Amino acid sequence: MMDEQASLAEKEFKRTGKIRVIVQDNGSIHKSQKVQQKWSEWEAMELYLFFLPPYCSQVNPIEVELHQVKAHELLGQNSYFPQEQKQSILPMFHLRCYGL
Repeated sequence: MMDEQASLAEKEFKRTGKIRVIVQDNGSIHKSQKVQQKWSEWEAMELYLFFLPPYCSQVNPIEVELHQVKAHELLGQNSYFPQEQKQSILPMFHLRCYGL
């Protein structure tokens, strides 16, 4: 798949002068030795990989809100969110957590 992306990147660069950047997480498959051996080849074809930093919940704003939901709302302490926010946040949280 990445070889195909590199080929498309090369064609796009020749046509528009724009490089292609693919953002990846730090999954082991993305940084395997076999894949790393291809990086310079892909860069020569104007395909660049950008790796996200390791996950840090403290810099993700939704994590702060979800912490409040978990710490207060789900424990039955209904004082953190105004009623209208409770009605929209809790069903969304329930759907995401329980796959409903």
